[in-house]
Amino acid sequence: MLSVCITVKNRSRVRTHRHELALFPNCLRSLAESVGKHDAEIVIADWHSDDWPLSEWVRDLLPSRDTKIIEVDGDFSRGRGRNSAAAAASSENLAFFDADMLVRPTLIEDLLDALHKGKAYFPICWSFSSAMHRSGFWRTTGFGNCAMSRKVFDTVGGWPEYSRWGGEDTDLYRKIRQIAPVVRRRHRGLLHQWHPNELEWKDRYSGKHAIEGDGTAEEAVVDTSTVALPELPDPLGVTSIVIVTRNQWQYTDQCIRSIREATTVPYELVFVDNHSTDGTVSCLPRSDDATIIANEDNRGFPAAANQGIRAASGEYVVLLNNDTIVTRGWLRRLLCALHSNPQNELVGPVSNRVDGQQRIRVGYRSLAQIDGFAQEWAERNEMQTVNCNRLIGFCLLFRRSLVDRIGYLDERFGIGNFDDDDFTRRTVNAGYRACIARDAFVHHFGGMTFRSEGIDKKVLIDQNRQLFQEKWVELG
Repeated sequence: MLSVCITVKNRSRVRTHRHELALFPNCLRSLAESVGKHDAEIVIADWHSDDWPLSEWVRDLLPSRDTKIIEVDGDFSRGRGRNSAAAAASSENLAFFDADMLVRPTLIEDLLDALHKGKAYFPICWSFSSAMHRSGFWRTTGFGNCAMSRKVFDTVGGWPEYSRWGGEDTDLYRKIRQIAPVVRRRHRGLLHQWHPNELEWKDRYSGKHAIEGDGTAEEAVVDTSTVALPELPDPLGVTSIVIVTRNQWQYTDQCIRSIREATTVPYELVFVDNHSTDGTVSCLPRSDDATIIANEDNRGFPAAANQGIRAASGEYVVLLNNDTIVTRGWLRRLLCALHSNPQNELVGPVSNRVDGQQRIRVGYRSLAQIDGFAQEWAERNEMQTVNCNRLIGFCLLFRRSLVDRIGYLDERFGIGNFDDDDFTRRTVNAGYRACIARDAFVHHFGGMTFRSEGIDKKVLIDQNRQLFQEKWVELG
């Protein structure tokens, strides 16, 4: 017997300006047809969907299929929903699918074959890039559609129950790889439906690929011996996210919210406020994972950042500007890049507004579209790193121990600018590597503090460039 487990929240009637998309009904219909002759049940963990309540249509759609609907309360957690479905399942074989997938019979056949051979199964799906299903791409970074025995599932403790979407599938996959053989392959029998979160923008893909074939597996098989996932330490140490503030609370608030929603690895927050006058300090979160340092004057970015680094208790440090919005998986991707080579000591993401090699062209037009863009960008640049001699300090990850070896940010650069160039050069000169994590995207508004303070950025850059050049001429 096979138990097909799905967690869902409002995927039955997804409205756009041109379409009403019945994603979950399409998913269930395809599953019912695909499991067909097999002894299988469908277990749905529903987070009180109200776009089209399941009680109004599921039984009619699946009249002859053994179907269980479990109501799940509280804040949405993909992992908790899946664990709830698994707990209600009757079979010793478990399959998990997202509610916007289409499943062909060939996928079920291959899945059952892998389970029969004692393997876990993690197929790579084809993702449509438009509502008309004319083109798409292989979604190589997702691990959420999978199958395994209940014994394997119980041994790894089930799905991680994060209070957000993202990261739990990768973490489960890593754990299963350590205890069981895994089959990982592209499969045209597993299709991800287009929906509004799959944005359509100009130059979205490096190439267009029409879907072909009859739903059989691709020839190239990627299995547990060849999947190139950088291994993170287990347990993973805490990352201290240091944020320097100077007024502009509306941007700081957006930044904090994005961190809370998008970060799935252990972290703490360290705020250093440079004498804000807009009430920023009183608005900063008072929580066990947050430290607040309030300066009595504006000490500038390098000095304030150094205060934050000294107060940090984490194994890793991220210097993050307060006028940024991070995206799902950002910190995990930066950490993966850091651990991809033992010589790596500084890592930065790509962004929309930054100098040098880290800047990329983006296609989103609103804040609501940022995360969707970031996930598609990550798919196309999975685990790619680029070595460089310059990283911009708007978002900069390093081991806390690095400052013990090369020193803190140079405070001669005052308010800021060129302190990051200097820090990168000292790192590289010490024999370490700086690199860009091409799959990590952080949105940057850019220069908000300078503008609000009436600082002439061009003059400041010219002054600090001279300081930088004079310092490095003296050092040879």
